[in-house]
Amino acid sequence: MKITLICNCGLALESGGQTLLLDALTQELPPFYRTPEKTRREIIAGEGEYASVCGLLFTHLHPDHFDREAAEEFSARHKNALVYIPSRREPAPETLSIGSFTVELHRVRHTQVAGYGKSTVDVMIVSCEGNCVYVASDTAPEAAIHEGVLRGRKVDAAFWNGEMLLYKPERALLHVWAEKSFIYHIPIDPQDGLRRKLERIVSRYPEELENVRLLTAYPSVITL
Repeated sequence: MKITLICNCGLALESGGQTLLLDALTQELPPFYRTPEKTRREIIAGEGEYASVCGLLFTHLHPDHFDREAAEEFSARHKNALVYIPSRREPAPETLSIGSFTVELHRVRHTQVAGYGKSTVDVMIVSCEGNCVYVASDTAPEAAIHEGVLRGRKVDAAFWNGEMLLYKPERALLHVWAEKSFIYHIPIDPQDGLRRKLERIVSRYPEELENVRLLTAYPSVITL
C-alpha cells in the first residue's frame, strides 16, 4: 500500500489499483492550509494520480478536514465513488466496503478545541491486501479511547494528531498499537510553536519514539 499525505490531514491510500481518499478536500483554518489547488482540481476532475478514486471519506466536518462544496462537486462528477460525510444525527456505519478496501468506523470524542463544543470524530481502520491502517484524526488524546477501538489489534501503520506526543502514557503506547506511527496534521510553518514542540519531543525521546515519524512536508509518501 502506498499512502500519500496530501495536506495537513488529507490522505490518499493506493492499493489494488484503486485510491481511497480520507479528509482530502479541506478548507483553510490557520495554521492549517487547505488542499493544494492543483491536487484539489485533480481530485474533483478525477485526473492524474486521482483517476481511480473509489471513495472519498471524511472523519468529521471541521473546515481543516472537510470542504462541503468541494465534496459535493466531487460526488456529482463521480457517481461510482462512495462519498461518506458523517452526520451527528445518524450513527456511523460499522463498516464500509469500498472497492478493494474495507473501512471500520468508530465514533469517538474529538479533542477539546475552543469554539467547537462537544465534537465527535469517526476514526477509521482501513484494510486492503493484507495491510491495516488506523486513522485517528483529531481524537481526544486518551489511551482508553484508542484501546477501545483497536481492541488489542496492532496495525501496520497509524496516523495521529500531534497531541498524542504531549502526554507520556499515550506516547508510550504508540509502539504497542502500531508497527509504524505517523504524526500528521502539523502546521507547515517551521516556526510554528506546536510544530517546534513536537520536534523537540521526538528528539528528546529517540528510543521511546523510534517507530514514530513527524510528517511535516506535503506531500509525504509512505510505502507499506
